Amino acid sequence: MNYTFNVLLFLFFGCASFCSANTSPIQKIEVPNGPKVYGAYSKAISVDLENTKNLIFVSGQVPFNSANGKMIETDIHSATNQALDNVDSILQAAGSSWEYVVRMDVFLQNFDRDWDGMNQEYAKRFPKGVFPARQTVGVHMDDDTLIEISCIAIVPKNAE
Repeated sequence: MNYTFNVLLFLFFGCASFCSANTSPIQKIEVPNGPKVYGAYSKAISVDLENTKNLIFVSGQVPFNSANGKMIETDIHSATNQALDNVDSILQAAGSSWEYVVRMDVFLQNFDRDWDGMNQEYAKRFPKGVFPARQTVGVHMDDDTLIEISCIAIVPKNAE
């Protein structure tokens, strides 16, 4: 009786832990001895290419709202969200999503002023806390362009 009970416990808890194991083709690389991460990014990402269908390379997207034909230039929060919405529409068209982004490049017109606000909005797109590898740099842009964002993502094999 005790043996049967132990087997049942093992099957329940063992399967529960095995079945809930991360099966994503993207894994965050932990660097315990490295410097602390500041912001919403991972130091490195590993991609299991056998579980992917394609890689997609999304060109830089600015905060242009195609619905009204205007560039969002009022604040970095709104501008970041619009640029990310533009990236999102491309990811979806390719059969991917934020879950499968492995690399982001963010270009800010004013790094010192806008980094915190950009990072706050950016982090919301990755609710599981697995952030892509990212570089964020300050660059000279037109006065009305606060941000530009590009990315590399995978399309999982199960995508249609």
